[in-house]
Amino acid sequence: MAAASGDWKDIPLAATVDPRYADTSIDALLTNGYIEQDASGVQWVRRRAGTSGTTWGVSVRESDMTARAWGVGFSGFGAILVGSVPWIFGSPNALTDLYTFASISDDIWFDASTVITSTNFYASTGKEGAVSTGGAFANIIDPNYPASTVNGSAYLNGYLYVMDTSGSIWGTPNQNDFATWSATNVVNAWGTDGTPTGIRSHMNEVVAFKSETCEVFYDSGNSVGSPLLPVQQVNIRWGTLNPRTIKKVNNALFWYAREKGTNRKSVVMMENFAPTPVSTPAVDRILSAASDTAAWTLHVGGHDFYCISYSSGTAAAGTYSAKTLAFNLTTQLWSLWTTTIPYNSTYPNSSGLFCVDYSTTLNSALSKSGQTLIFNENQTYDTNKLTTASSVVQYPLTLSLRSDNFTGGTSVRKMASGLRVRADRKAAGVMKIRWSDDDYQTWSSWKSIDLNKSVPKLVGIQGTFSRRAFEVSYSGTDVVRLSALEMMILLGDI
Repeated sequence: MAAASGDWKDIPLAATVDPRYADTSIDALLTNGYIEQDASGVQWVRRRAGTSGTTWGVSVRESDMTARAWGVGFSGFGAILVGSVPWIFGSPNALTDLYTFASISDDIWFDASTVITSTNFYASTGKEGAVSTGGAFANIIDPNYPASTVNGSAYLNGYLYVMDTSGSIWGTPNQNDFATWSATNVVNAWGTDGTPTGIRSHMNEVVAFKSETCEVFYDSGNSVGSPLLPVQQVNIRWGTLNPRTIKKVNNALFWYAREKGTNRKSVVMMENFAPTPVSTPAVDRILSAASDTAAWTLHVGGHDFYCISYSSGTAAAGTYSAKTLAFNLTTQLWSLWTTTIPYNSTYPNSSGLFCVDYSTTLNSALSKSGQTLIFNENQTYDTNKLTTASSVVQYPLTLSLRSDNFTGGTSVRKMASGLRVRADRKAAGVMKIRWSDDDYQTWSSWKSIDLNKSVPKLVGIQGTFSRRAFEVSYSGTDVVRLSALEMMILLGDI
């Protein structure tokens, strides 16, 4: 091939989640990392924080998770703060349940319905409610408490609200008294379409989620009946079939939504009661093929994330997997997070990154069905600790990037005669790289690049191609950032 010209071309490594198919096997994909931008405008990929399992073996059912631990001032119990939702546990050594609900199912998730104040702790399974005012939980026996409620609760101006399965919103008559309920403090959320699915507080309002829409209520101050009245000027045409995906991040509310009239499904972010889809077509394709979804939130490394975990396949067929799509609120970009922790049928939560849990009893969930994970920004591995007796196993955290097909702006065949990497210089950093010249069908062997060099690079001829996709993998013990590949190409004459 006659060389006509040569030039260095940039291939950005700041890929997101952009596969053309739901199985994510081809096209651009960022796995176990996220993108951030420095002061000069350059985008870098940073590996996500590693995780450590708690020593208690406590399960996280659809919880938010952050790297903060929190204890409350009530005697007799403690809690781990996982985002805005506390998960209750007894003695860390004894794994004692504080209150055992008689009825709990996969459809009603315990910690999605918790509210905590300085004097009260409320929790619900949907079939039962329980309250603590400083000690052990007691079942709510007030006959005015609904027999069956939808997912969640709303705490507004000192009053607690729940919604029953018919769409009626029930409230407490007294501020910060969650054990006493009223037969008259009730308002019907019947002004919009859909089946009731969940309830949350947002800003200074109460949001009633339905399968096709949301209805918003404000505190009118009425002293007779319910103080809630519908906000007439708000029209939210995005409901949800899965209230386990409803999470609050800062002043925004997220959920996996369905649009009225179109049946379009997307992740939406609502600020000031104006919902906006934030998921891309590729993310929508992945979620539409998922068999189960549940969301959680994370603040780490100065970034806020809305994370939606999903599962696919079955354990019996050996195809079960659980992964997480993470939306970075700073960059508004998505990435895919996974773990190498192997699947364990006894502890279903262990194979996915975080929060898919199929236990059917609270006792089982607390004692053996997974683990609470703590994030550490400087940790470069995930750990697996399923019970108090099990040993901690470390699994390397692999940052993986796959680029789109690179053509250099022309389909003319090209010769690659050099490859450089723009990355942080690290003493122990070795990056692996390979490429595909046939649309991700086959790959070259892995090559190693030493990131401790002043210019990390591969030398020599790396073949000819019309289009080329790269895959980069880094599992080192150093915290590292990657920015771009630089490839020297020579254009041919055909």
